[in-house]
Amino acid sequence: MANSFMRSRHIAASPDATWAVVGDSMRLPEWFGIVTDVRLEGDRRIVGLKGGAELTERFVLRDDSARRYVYAVEAGASTPMTYHRAGFDVEDDGSGGSVVRWWTDARTVDPEADLEERLGPAFDAGLDSLTRLLEGT
Repeated sequence: MANSFMRSRHIAASPDATWAVVGDSMRLPEWFGIVTDVRLEGDRRIVGLKGGAELTERFVLRDDSARRYVYAVEAGASTPMTYHRAGFDVEDDGSGGSVVRWWTDARTVDPEADLEERLGPAFDAGLDSLTRLLEGT
């Protein structure tokens, strides 16, 4: 069981171009297929999901110069949790491209829950879609 995990992708786009997409919450529906819409309410992001569910997330940290943000899932998760932080980092890969890291760290109410098993495939699909968007493939 893993409730703390990370997924990453190398993307053949500059870190700035990659951050322009990853760091813009309103662009999330362009590349994360389960998201239908996003609205911002102060430091909160309300994420509409296919099927009608909504997640409420609070921004914990945003550092545009480091191309990093961290958010806390506060409500709407289908798996009850006592703690859930996640975030993105975009780094230069040393050859003009980017490395995107999407990580999560959570504590579930059910000790048998495995978020990596449940969310990992969605993270992979989202990062694959992000790669296609940024690489124009």
